[in-house]
Amino acid sequence: AVSSVRFTADSAILQACTADGYIGAWHAATGSEVCSVQNLDVDGGILSTMSPTATYQYLGWITDDDALGLWDIKKNELVRKHYIRNSNPSSITFSRDASIVASCWTDDAIHLWALDTGSLLEEFPTGVESFSVLRFSPDETQLASGSSDGTIYLWDRSSSKVIAKAETHLQHSLLMVTPDGKGFITDTSDATIRTYDVESGDEINPRQNSREFGAAELLAYSSDSKLLAIASTDHAISLWDAELGVCLAEKMPGHTDQIRFLTFSKDRQRLVSGGNDRTLCVWDTSTHEMVSKPFRGHTSEIRGAHFLGGRKRIVSCSYDTCIRIWETESGESVGSPLTFHGLPIHALAVTDKQDLAASGSADGIIHIWNPTTLSREGHPTMDHGSNIVWSLEFSRNGAKLLSSGNDHTIRIWDTNSGQLI
Repeated sequence: AVSSVRFTADSAILQACTADGYIGAWHAATGSEVCSVQNLDVDGGILSTMSPTATYQYLGWITDDDALGLWDIKKNELVRKHYIRNSNPSSITFSRDASIVASCWTDDAIHLWALDTGSLLEEFPTGVESFSVLRFSPDETQLASGSSDGTIYLWDRSSSKVIAKAETHLQHSLLMVTPDGKGFITDTSDATIRTYDVESGDEINPRQNSREFGAAELLAYSSDSKLLAIASTDHAISLWDAELGVCLAEKMPGHTDQIRFLTFSKDRQRLVSGGNDRTLCVWDTSTHEMVSKPFRGHTSEIRGAHFLGGRKRIVSCSYDTCIRIWETESGESVGSPLTFHGLPIHALAVTDKQDLAASGSADGIIHIWNPTTLSREGHPTMDHGSNIVWSLEFSRNGAKLLSSGNDHTIRIWDTNSGQLI
């Protein structure tokens, strides 16, 4: 019997596993095999669920005989297997770079494992039984979980404590915190998007029905939390009045592949989106139309974009190692690409005053630069430690910069001196 099925993020590939330990992957459009059906050798345990990494090289799986396994799909071999006595694993997820495997068990604990060595990195008791879903936050400092009774928990990894909780009696597939930090939003099993108050756990704002728009994959609020943009697995964007729960635009087509980010201008009159199709789309949030044709110029996946000069220009970064500046309304490229980095750029940040920008790449290098003069002169360069810089965020006054990296550390920098704080 088929016990679990999963689509890839771009909906192009369907993966399935059976209770007796077989897995397969097929192209959704043609039905042809991506790889041959493989036996995971689950030693008699029933294969109850699975979770692929972002690259789909590895597959995590869970059996009913208290085992958590890791399978190399390309090599068709077992990497490792974990057992915990008197405890069944109930959910598994990978960090974005697949270096960490997180699992929760019926012994009320969440475990974090190093994928390369299999060593236990972190373990903390939760006091909660039977989680149905477990997800990392984008910066990997938090874990979101949904229990079988419909309760949502948001955990702080540094303290191993719950920082938010809500009871819904539904299963959940997506969770994010609102810009003001006062609420969190979830996509539920009844195809509604709901918002909850962090302190009370009470539901706030009208529910938003996403049944007609495909599974929600990415959410973004305007800075005043009045507009909500949702990117779905069919590569379309819907726009909502977050306060009234009213859909303003059902589908805004423009992308042909997975959308990686959504960013509003401060006045919420423009929205920029981009991702795997190497294009930027800029939307008028009043007319729900693109202001011009998709911006083209990057030669690889675009990882982030921010508005500059109010919303006169846009800055974007890509895996092609380049930073580009664009005219917001025309889509024209401004000058030559900025080549501050020699490896793919994963992170980009701009201060609230738009007087400083920071970019981080796959070698751990972080550059601070002037987004007006487009120069690094007079600004520091920092080294996060020869690891991918996954995210960057300035403090409100621009005096500090927060970075998270592939070395599982979070660092705070003085933006004037470039020294660690």
